[in-house]
Amino acid sequence: MTISNYNFAFNQSNFGKSTRADSVLLSITFLSILFVPSIKIHSELFLGIDEFLVVVMGLRLILKRFFWIDKLILVFGALSLFILVSIVINSHRTDYREYLEIQKVVKFVVFYLFSIFVFKDFTSKKNIIYIVTSSFVILLIFNFLHLFNLFYFNEYVTILYDTDGRDVLNFGKNSIGGPGPKRIVGTMGNPNINAILFLFFVSFFSFLLIERNKVESSWNYLSKNVLQLFFLLSILLVILCQSRTGIIALFVVYILAIFFRRVKWFEILLEVFLIIGFFGLSAFLDTIALQYLFNTKPQLQENNSLAVRLIIWGKLINMWAEQPFFGYGPNKAYIYKEKLYPENEYVFYLWRYGIQGLLAYLAIFCAPIFYFYKRIKEFTFIIFVIIIISLVALMNNPLSNPKISVLFALILGFSVVQFTKIETQSNLK
Repeated sequence: MTISNYNFAFNQSNFGKSTRADSVLLSITFLSILFVPSIKIHSELFLGIDEFLVVVMGLRLILKRFFWIDKLILVFGALSLFILVSIVINSHRTDYREYLEIQKVVKFVVFYLFSIFVFKDFTSKKNIIYIVTSSFVILLIFNFLHLFNLFYFNEYVTILYDTDGRDVLNFGKNSIGGPGPKRIVGTMGNPNINAILFLFFVSFFSFLLIERNKVESSWNYLSKNVLQLFFLLSILLVILCQSRTGIIALFVVYILAIFFRRVKWFEILLEVFLIIGFFGLSAFLDTIALQYLFNTKPQLQENNSLAVRLIIWGKLINMWAEQPFFGYGPNKAYIYKEKLYPENEYVFYLWRYGIQGLLAYLAIFCAPIFYFYKRIKEFTFIIFVIIIISLVALMNNPLSNPKISVLFALILGFSVVQFTKIETQSNLK
């Protein structure tokens, strides 16, 4: 077998090929994340179908003796250790909910490994493009039915995806029940998370457009016009989510994609005019939309949503300064009691697990780029996704969201296969 520098070691040298059933299992997982609402267990616990599918994936990996260890696995191993130490040192170590954070890391690793396991043998890029584009079209239809609330779509369908009902019930309303911005919630159950999802689509279509400009590429299955249409529609959906952090990430990814795409100036000009038109369309559909998006004052503390965040961040950082090395652990009891929403994953990891936890979190983004840097221009999709997560994490908790976490794990595993040649034993079934 051939192993790149990214791979660290194998615990087992013989492992078999994935089967069609494994590919179907991975596809079902991907589609369930996008389209199947979580199941309510009780008021504070909702489980997605992926919670059950991950067990099947873990068993398949064991049966196939696929024990892959690489630098990213070591990062997650270190993060699990930091979480455990933080739990043991703090007084709430008898609360079983604390250990569920380690279970989440294990779940992420299983999805990551299973993605590698399947994609090392699943070479049909045409099918991958078909699944992604078909999903995007369905999501496009879903979100427009949601935006216009056709056939009472929000009351009967969209509400199923919003675990607390807050965003759907207050759709088009402000905090006191008056007219407010219509921020599309979609199947993610939250406009900020919905924006991240469509940013992933923006990234994928940007990558495919980059591939269109190459003399030889194994990704060229869609015409340029169709790709540009999907690309622009995904941008429109990000704008309709009205996530300010998401729009900043969109701007960064778009500028970077232009560099890689080497687009002619008149094409850029046309795209920019269309994107400006999307903001105008958003304002036409919702007169409060632009007011919400651009109601940002020069003095940061004067922005209501940011002002609240700054207070929470200041409180958590002051608490962290008292326990800088081990933090306070997951501390779910405190979070639920105080109704704490840090809305900054960097500060959240720092407060929970100390400086080591923050470094491990940063390593999740740095490790793939550091180990792929010589060839990463060949697969820009992963660059865009990492930029999106790292930027959005400044004002949200993307990897704490179970849906985004699973999608990110699958994307990372898929990306590893693009850079790593893995030869399996042909005699194993």
